[in-house]
Amino acid sequence: MIEFIVILQVIIVIGGPLFLIHINKRVGSYASEVGKITAMSKKIDDVVEQQKQITKATEETKSDIFHLAWNKKEAQTIKRSKLEMYLEEIFETLDIMYKNVEKAHASDEAEAEKFSVTLIPKLTTI
Repeated sequence: MIEFIVILQVIIVIGGPLFLIHINKRVGSYASEVGKITAMSKKIDDVVEQQKQITKATEETKSDIFHLAWNKKEAQTIKRSKLEMYLEEIFETLDIMYKNVEKAHASDEAEAEKFSVTLIPKLTTI
C-alpha cells in the first residue's frame, strides 16, 4: 500500500503541473475564442450602424429628389396656366380689336355711301 501512495504522490507531483499546463492552455484557448467572438460581435454592431446610416442617407436623397421633381412639375404647371391665361387675354384683345375694325369699316362704308349719295347727284347735275 505504501508503494501505491508513493506512486500516487509521484503522479501528483509530476502530473499536477502538466495537468495545470493543460488546463491553462484550455482556459487560454477559451478566452481567446471569447475575445474573437466579442470582436466579431463589435464589428457586426459597427456594420449594422453603418447600414442604418446608409439607409437614412438613401431615404433622404430619395425624398430630396422627389421634392425637386415635384417642384419642377409644379413650376411647369404654373407656367402653363399663366401662358394659357396670357394667350386667352391676347385672343380676347384681338377679337375686340377685330370687332372695332369691323365697326369702323362699317361706319366708313356708311359715311362713304352717304357721301356718294349726296355727292353723285350733285356731280350729275353739273
